[in-house]
Amino acid sequence: KRFMKLLIIDDEKGIYDSLVKILSSKKSSSSGNDLFEEETESASELNFEFYHADQGEKGVSIFKEHEENGNPFDLVICDVRMPPGIDGKETLKRISQIDNDVQAIVCSAFSDHSIDEIEREMEGDTKLSLLEKPFRVEDVKEIVKIKVELIKLLSD
Repeated sequence: KRFMKLLIIDDEKGIYDSLVKILSSKKSSSSGNDLFEEETESASELNFEFYHADQGEKGVSIFKEHEENGNPFDLVICDVRMPPGIDGKETLKRISQIDNDVQAIVCSAFSDHSIDEIEREMEGDTKLSLLEKPFRVEDVKEIVKIKVELIKLLSD
């Protein structure tokens, strides 16, 4: 089992705590019917090393520091709206200038940017995925699982 380094950039500590709890959970099913669940590798079977930044600039700084130390992040989850600093779109733009291949998940509620607008801007960018807030446990696990599989494929 290898560790996947995950940087969560969100101004709400509760979101960070929720994501850590969801992705650390060893239960791959939230239905409670584990007897009937097919055994599949879930995102939670990976060991994540979690890092948190509460503002975009801080996230870029942490990302850059780890990249320069030869210990890069595998995945970034970034909120769109983080006042008063730079927003998630600018944060991810700066992060992609440091590592153009990093996989990222954009978290957004209907706020400054409509979901449609964000999806249009992301179109064709396979490194970005969208997770709408408020999110469901299954959605988080599914999107992270897809990202992890993509990271594994690309690193082989």
